[in-house]
Amino acid sequence: MRFLILILLIVTVDCGGVSESVSPEKSIVGSWKLMGMVKTPVEIERVTESDLMTGNLTFKSDKTFDGEVIYPKSPDKNTKVSGTYSVENGILTISNKANNSTTKSTLKFEMDFMIGTPLNPEGFIAYYKRIN
Repeated sequence: MRFLILILLIVTVDCGGVSESVSPEKSIVGSWKLMGMVKTPVEIERVTESDLMTGNLTFKSDKTFDGEVIYPKSPDKNTKVSGTYSVENGILTISNKANNSTTKSTLKFEMDFMIGTPLNPEGFIAYYKRIN
């Protein structure tokens, strides 16, 4: 289950890559806090921080990322993640070194949030809030 959640987290984040045609506020480059993951979309105004799983991810302009998946109630399960990403035609592809996986998601920006919807129908929609 932990492995599946880690993959879904990375897939969700993958959706928002860097594009020459994307304004800075709609760029994945920067630091993001994972607020929560759900099976069905929610209104952005209703997104609150989850007490089950959070995390921080930083996407760099050189197409690399790093961060940590945090389990507040089980800190021994916290996992460092890193790897590379690309964005093409609105699809974020992430290659995660932590579990040797590749995931794909679509990306949407709304207010200070990035929403990643995995292409895999079994995945979870992830909501990230921009830190900087």
